[in-house]
Amino acid sequence: MGDNNPVESWVYDNLPIELKRVTDLFVGREKDIVLYSSLGVLSGCLPNISAIYDNKKVYSNLYIVIVAPPASGKGSMKFSRYIAEKIDNKLHNITIEKNAGLEKNKAKGKVVEKFPQLMKFSPGNISSSEFYTHLKNNESGLIIFESEIDTVNNVMKNEWGNYSDLLRKAFHHETLSISRKNEGVFLKIENPKLSVVLSGTLDQLYNLVGSVQNGLFSRLGIYYFDEAQEFKNVFASNEIDFSNEFRSLGEEVYNTYKILKDLQNEIQFDFTQNQKAEFISQMSLYSRNINETFGDEVNSVFNRHALTAFRMAMVLTAFRNRESLVNSTN
Repeated sequence: MGDNNPVESWVYDNLPIELKRVTDLFVGREKDIVLYSSLGVLSGCLPNISAIYDNKKVYSNLYIVIVAPPASGKGSMKFSRYIAEKIDNKLHNITIEKNAGLEKNKAKGKVVEKFPQLMKFSPGNISSSEFYTHLKNNESGLIIFESEIDTVNNVMKNEWGNYSDLLRKAFHHETLSISRKNEGVFLKIENPKLSVVLSGTLDQLYNLVGSVQNGLFSRLGIYYFDEAQEFKNVFASNEIDFSNEFRSLGEEVYNTYKILKDLQNEIQFDFTQNQKAEFISQMSLYSRNINETFGDEVNSVFNRHALTAFRMAMVLTAFRNRESLVNSTN
């Protein structure tokens, strides 16, 4: 696995203005880390936007993994979580309020069923059974956001916590089902929507996927570099609390999410004919180059990475045009 080159400046110059504003707070590899992790979070905040790709309906959800040595700036990823913080808080508050009302009815002797837990961020260290339940209860999608891949690795070691197959299927929105014999419960989840944002070291990544032959590996959009960060001037921007800048972006994201979630009909994303031609041309070129270097056994990896690139285009386009999306629904 070779180092990814830093993201070129023209990419940042063409970002949606709010996303450019937060990435401009950083330099070097930290800037790239914030961009990729922010795209991962945003990909889980765009309900009811879909597209047709290879004759199948897809949503914007990305699996992003930042892989680098210790002390390399991976910690900057944590700011991206604030982008969906308000959505997560609102969903938790709805759950609390609904269950408080149910408790009043229960006190009156009425039979009540607990309101399901709503959330945007699902913890990575949960059982596979809990994971299915969370996906069932949150149809607009979940985000796994963990700053240490080992948080997921540790639970994956257990039979009750190995949800690798769930991750592989959810990437393509395949129908999921689970039967709990002891509880008499059967869950079926159609079109699961899951975004993943992780960071860790190369060893942690190997522990997660095992090998490049593992189907999970081909579903991960991996940003990797092998260079430690020099000690930076920690007082350079002492007057700015970066978390507030990301929370401000989160307000915009929440307002868009709230309107999109209530749509009766999905909005379909599509390339223009010229963009389709350019996409096919570029991906065909990359595919030939990769096949010449690694052989055709990597075709499945490349094909899924092409889907990841398409989904990134969905995220950027939707966020760039969110005002017109919102206005068109009014």
